[in-house]
Amino acid sequence: MWHQRITRLLAAGLLAAGLAGCAQLQTLRDNIEALAQTTGSTDVSPKAAYVLRNAFVGVERTATNYLLLPDCPLASGSKACADPVAVARIVPFVRSGRAASLALKSYMIQHPDGTGGGSLYDELSKANSALNSILREYNLIKA
Repeated sequence: MWHQRITRLLAAGLLAAGLAGCAQLQTLRDNIEALAQTTGSTDVSPKAAYVLRNAFVGVERTATNYLLLPDCPLASGSKACADPVAVARIVPFVRSGRAASLALKSYMIQHPDGTGGGSLYDELSKANSALNSILREYNLIKA
């Protein structure tokens, strides 16, 4: 339904901008399609978004605290250091999760009825699950 509104808006914009160059119209179309894909067509309740964002905050804090530890020496068995392999796996999910969390928060503020936002929710859920899995693998959280 939301996607249909965007499509209608796009059609109206294309008609109104009939004298504009083809490159500008293509850019406008691409931007609107990107927006439609970013927000997603699946409805997400604000409550579900809030719960997932809070779950991510917890796992992100654990991951961030781990990242603050000094790097482990190659032959170290100490648990008071950060394994460079684990760090390399954790960092991308912390970054993508933060970005998705902020985008989902902003989206939910703009759409308090919960329409759309599914792809942002999915991206945050993916980062949250991946971080939980990695942290469990390295015994940083309990299973």
